[in-house]
Amino acid sequence: QDKKRFYKQIKKKELCIMTTTTYQGTSQDVWSVLFDNRKYKDLLDEVNKLIEDTKRLYKQGYRLEAIDEQQKPKVTELENKFKQFATDRLNEIEQRCNEIEKESQQDNVKDPQTEIIKRQNLEARLSFYNDSEIVDYINSKDVTNTDIYELSLLQQKYDNQLNESQQRQVAFKLEELKQGVLYPYTTNEEYKNLMFEYSVINQTGMAKTGVVITKNEQYGGVEIKQLTERYKNAINEVKQSNNRR
Repeated sequence: QDKKRFYKQIKKKELCIMTTTTYQGTSQDVWSVLFDNRKYKDLLDEVNKLIEDTKRLYKQGYRLEAIDEQQKPKVTELENKFKQFATDRLNEIEQRCNEIEKESQQDNVKDPQTEIIKRQNLEARLSFYNDSEIVDYINSKDVTNTDIYELSLLQQKYDNQLNESQQRQVAFKLEELKQGVLYPYTTNEEYKNLMFEYSVINQTGMAKTGVVITKNEQYGGVEIKQLTERYKNAINEVKQSNNRR
């Protein structure tokens, strides 16, 4: 049940992330979930070293077959590190989100007797409200001071007392209260940030493909490319440089 609820929330947070080679635009806020991550930055350092070492070997005159023999296993190993990074981070986020969900739904009733009296008074007060007063009451409610019992009473008033026109006046507010009361974690800042991070990492497919995402200074965006392709591009870049000489 927890997993179903978690993935339902992820569905709502899905982003339109382009999976082409280069993504242009104001993307740094989106991709900061990777670029501000210490483990990910360490992996990018390994990528840079691999690429620079590959270029150096070619410039030193090593045959392409010899370079491939030495460097391709490193490419595969590093791709697996990116897969593991993404898998681990997604699992960490899912675990923490589940913890936040459970923490936010704990019953905070400290004095049961006082709570019973409070509920009886609320039910009595609402019983005296006419239709117009019920509409005003619902629209004035704030999710921070509405609990599940009061929400159930308001739902009953909505279903049994209000006509269709009055229901339309409070439908949006009642739905807002439902979301906040039934799923209080959705307004938690840590939860929202984690869901956003999960969406970004998940949609890159990094956990399955090991794709590498780097900043692209030329376009002010990011470059989404497999490490094997980056490796080939590095060699081609040196070849073209030598041919121009």
